[in-house]
Amino acid sequence: MNDYSKFDTTLVNDLKEPSSNSSINSDSSSKLSTLTPISKNISSFSDEDINDPNHLLSKMMQNIKLHEPAKNTHKRLVTSDEELTNKIAYHMKEILELIGEDPQREGLLDTPKRYAKAMLHYTKGYTDDLKQVINNALFESESDEDMIIVKNINFHSSCEHHLAPFFGTCSIGYIPNGKIIGLSKFARIVEVCSRRLQVQERLGRDILNIIMDALNPKFVVVTIEAEHMCMTARGVQKQGTKTITKVCESTFEDKQEKKSALNEFFVLYNSMK
Repeated sequence: MNDYSKFDTTLVNDLKEPSSNSSINSDSSSKLSTLTPISKNISSFSDEDINDPNHLLSKMMQNIKLHEPAKNTHKRLVTSDEELTNKIAYHMKEILELIGEDPQREGLLDTPKRYAKAMLHYTKGYTDDLKQVINNALFESESDEDMIIVKNINFHSSCEHHLAPFFGTCSIGYIPNGKIIGLSKFARIVEVCSRRLQVQERLGRDILNIIMDALNPKFVVVTIEAEHMCMTARGVQKQGTKTITKVCESTFEDKQEKKSALNEFFVLYNSMK
């Protein structure tokens, strides 16, 4: 049994102890296993690590990537949807009172629970399983010279600074390196990445990292254009303001090849309606 398997077993068993207030989902163990970090940069774990899941999780966070758990992801995975909804709704009722509302009036009676269910949906990326999302939809590439572009994938996310929505489109271009992936998987990857508390600058990098891990392409670029409600509905309140970000990476040793690929992407991108 390797160290990661020990971690899975230890953490799941620890959360099944009678002292835990969480109810265990039937598939929580398998979900936890797929989300466990697999970082090559983390040294071998000590007995202290294996026996203390919180200490171990903190250590693993040193090299976190999107498809690895956030600090409390495991708590969500082993708690039933009903319990999560009830806990969030309880605190939402308190918030309604604090802003000056009456949570007992007719229009707000079911609002805390509705909000809780909505919030769990807005953040479902914490529990999505990337292995199932990609679902082995990898195929041999017939050409490793041609650019592939998927343009204007719609997404909705939540700003981690104000919990306000931001939304827009994401476009992805890549040059294969022996493998291609089903086109619909790009939309699914964007959905997993965006359904978390995010900032746009990190969102593009998260998407790029997953594509690099899955395909190791010769070149990949991710552009995002989005409107942020924290900027248009509060703060400076500048309507119609858009934010554009770009991240790219390549396995080209020659910087000129990377520059040429990037130019090709934008030529093709701008020619597409």
